[in-house]
Amino acid sequence: TGLSQTSYSAEALDMKKKGVRAVTMVSATSETAKLLRDMKAQSFKPDFVLLGAQYYDPELLSEPGSEGAYIEMNTVPFEEADDVPAMKQFLDTYAKIDTKVEPTSLGVQAFSAGLLFATAAKAAGSDLTRDSLLDELHKVHDWDGGGLHMKANPGENKRAVCYLVMRVKGGKFVREAPAEPGTFTCDPKQEVKLTGDYGTGAKASTK
Repeated sequence: TGLSQTSYSAEALDMKKKGVRAVTMVSATSETAKLLRDMKAQSFKPDFVLLGAQYYDPELLSEPGSEGAYIEMNTVPFEEADDVPAMKQFLDTYAKIDTKVEPTSLGVQAFSAGLLFATAAKAAGSDLTRDSLLDELHKVHDWDGGGLHMKANPGENKRAVCYLVMRVKGGKFVREAPAEPGTFTCDPKQEVKLTGDYGTGAKASTK
């Protein structure tokens, strides 16, 4: 059974008093929506709120306190289906499923994983075993689900140094950066390698 809080008012007020400038949270969308709601109620406005891809979810938009929040994406936004054939195909396929559940970024990732499995299984041919499947998967070093997400290297369990940021504006998800639809910013120079032990926390530096 998951844990949840009725209110995050105390946390929001504490962050406001301490001058917290940036907020992020890893939890269920419903829980983060509560935090954003209580932050708004406490008139706590940090410089920015940055959330992960799981928050690219219609549930977040139903919370007015989410206005202005940044969402880090690794999949192409649904809003750009007309520009990205693979995303249009995904949404057309999803529409055929008898469900009231809205599509999410995590669903796209799951769909891509299924495509990757099918691709490796087809490559293995009639001799499909666990070992032969894994052998084929290890050969895949350039995978984007046909254009559904940023390129990754599943064969070596590596992700690309890429990003796409959306922002909640006017109750909608709007592309923030990079500007061109269907694209991600990918630059190895953006990678920051962490070498220390951060088990007790870390502080960001503006230097």
